[in-house]
Amino acid sequence: MTPIALGRYRAAGRRARVRHAVDQRRGARQALDEGAAAARATARKPLRLLTAMASYRKSLTRQGFSDSDIASLSDDLVNSLVSLGGPADVVERADRLREAGADDVHLTVLGEGTQPTGAAAARLLAAEFG
Repeated sequence: MTPIALGRYRAAGRRARVRHAVDQRRGARQALDEGAAAARATARKPLRLLTAMASYRKSLTRQGFSDSDIASLSDDLVNSLVSLGGPADVVERADRLREAGADDVHLTVLGEGTQPTGAAAARLLAAEFG
């Protein structure tokens, strides 16, 4: 769920005076690469699998993405769903999700080739989170 969609969901609940019985936990995928094209290429691999599922496509449609965005994994869709860039970009995205109403944000770092993953990515992100 994008930060915008999460914010709308939480706002609708507040307007309807609905109490959220469960915490809002959001996953955030990252591709730690300053090169936008390389980061998007890494991000598109798991998104291809996810967008093959009807439930995921329906969710993306409800969030405002067009059938064309979903089928082509457009730059707009990838940029909205995956944090691209360096550790500071990941922290900024996690902060936006929390500001939009996420109680917890768990990070999934995507990577291939020389892009940091595992312990290397954890060290980079820990330094940025402080």
